[in-house]
Amino acid sequence: KLDGIDQHIMSFQCQKDSYLQTFKSKVVSCKPAKLDGIDGYEIVMEDTILFPEGGGQPDDRGKIDGIDVKRVERRGRDAIHFLCHPIEEGKVVEMNVDWIRRFDHMQQHSGQHLITAITDDMYGYKTTSWNLAIGQEHKCHIELNTKTLTHQQIQAIEDRCNECIRQHLSMTPRWLEPDSEELEDVRSRGLPDDFVGRVRVVDIEGIESNMCCGTHVKNLSDIQCVKLLHTELKKGMTLLYFITGDRVLQYLQRCTQVEKELTKLLSTGLDEHTEAVERTLKNQKQSAKVIRNQLREIAQLISFRHLHSDPLDPVAMVHKDEGDNEFMNIIASELSPHNILVFVTVGADKGCGQFLLADETIVNELGPQIA
Repeated sequence: KLDGIDQHIMSFQCQKDSYLQTFKSKVVSCKPAKLDGIDGYEIVMEDTILFPEGGGQPDDRGKIDGIDVKRVERRGRDAIHFLCHPIEEGKVVEMNVDWIRRFDHMQQHSGQHLITAITDDMYGYKTTSWNLAIGQEHKCHIELNTKTLTHQQIQAIEDRCNECIRQHLSMTPRWLEPDSEELEDVRSRGLPDDFVGRVRVVDIEGIESNMCCGTHVKNLSDIQCVKLLHTELKKGMTLLYFITGDRVLQYLQRCTQVEKELTKLLSTGLDEHTEAVERTLKNQKQSAKVIRNQLREIAQLISFRHLHSDPLDPVAMVHKDEGDNEFMNIIASELSPHNILVFVTVGADKGCGQFLLADETIVNELGPQIA
């Protein structure tokens, strides 16, 4: 037993102490297996600090006796570790967790619990699912059972979350019996079909209790901060995108870099970026309109000159780097009625382009061969 908890219930060392980065355990079994077509071995140990995927949280990465762990998944009460090399059964091994990945997942997952609880408490909107995007450059989101979430509500939720973080509220796991009356007051989306043993509940001091198997911070201060980014309406639900902790700092770094580049390109300060881009897009739209009109006139002029050539050439071959579909169609519509074979190409010499062949007989003969 560990802290009064039977080791043989469905609870791993990573769930008891999510900050543990190294751990020793004995190999129970090692069996040949495949993962995405790759030969390897499925290894089960008495206990593990490598979290298997669950509760919306991706699995950990790390090493066992220096061998890379490619995947960790739960089957019943066991955590299955996939490695490309075998390890002798009965051997005591040392595990090391990829701490950067783990702590990032802890920050995002704990942040999700906090956002879910605050959103429910303030507005009654329930979280129906969530996604922890892998990679610190990506955004996470929760799905809320509402069609609308105003900017004022989003700001209020974010402010309340960050206030809780500043209060250094504790976040602790505990285990309850499946028939415990306390579970009636615990937030839950249900248990896996193959679940056995006591139920793990994660409490945020004074905020909520949530049934969860994932790894979490010990104190909300380790989340550092919460940033709610934007929403998206999908199938009658609202997706609320967010990042927490180190992802906020990385997001700020990327935004700062983009700001510097735009300032240089637009020759304006940050406050004038939007106006400068709008002005550029407006000018670009006007220029595109002028170019389209000029291409129409050029196409008509090419057609006119060909029709008035003496003698009349039965074949018209035209190329224009800046041409488009409309340019080709104008020439075809002007010349084809006069029994002229039209072959028009557009696009730069290097790169992709398009062509139009306007002759019913040739198209009928060659079309099937080209296709």
